Amino acid sequence: MIDILAKGKKGNNVLILTNNIEDKPVGSFKRALDDLNKEGFKVNVRVYNGSELHDRYIIDDSGMWIVGHSLKDLGKKECFIIQVNSDLKASMLPVFDRRWTSATSV
Repeated sequence: MIDILAKGKKGNNVLILTNNIEDKPVGSFKRALDDLNKEGFKVNVRVYNGSELHDRYIIDDSGMWIVGHSLKDLGKKECFIIQVNSDLKASMLPVFDRRWTSATSV
């Protein structure tokens, strides 16, 4: 997943909210995230522990995407990443912000 983000535009502020991160070997996700940020990307990841979160959100300055299955399998399996329209992003932002505020930073 981090490799896919690295292909994006530097300087965009990307927020990733998930309910689980598979970190094997331990610490590898945080190291990859730190390296990406050192290269000029602005990627922030938080883990939300509520049970109501299933789909994955990716939000940056220009849009919002919903990923229908685990981020760890991006690039390995067929996957759809759907960009939502600005109206849906606007209606979801208060929910996202509430969850983001209560989530734990990686």
